[in-house]
Amino acid sequence: ETLQQMARELLLAQSSDWAFLMRTGTAREYASKRSKDHLLRFNRLHDDLEAGRADEDFLAACRERDNIFPEIEWRHYI
Repeated sequence: ETLQQMARELLLAQSSDWAFLMRTGTAREYASKRSKDHLLRFNRLHDDLEAGRADEDFLAACRERDNIFPEIEWRHYI
C-alpha cells in the first residue's frame, strides 16, 4: 500500500498541469503548493519505508486525499 501511494504521489507531483500553471502564472501559488505537497508526502512515505516504520494514519490520510489510480502498479517505477 505504501508503494502504491508513493507511485500516486509521484504521478501527481509530475502532473504537467502544475508546471504549466506555474510557468504561465495562472494559479502559480496553488500549483506550486500542490507540487510541493505531493513531493513532501512521497519523501515522507519513502523515509518511513526505508526506516522500517509504518505510519498507518499518515498513509490513510494520503490515500483518502488522493486515491486516484486505485490499481496503480508501483513496480513500473523501479
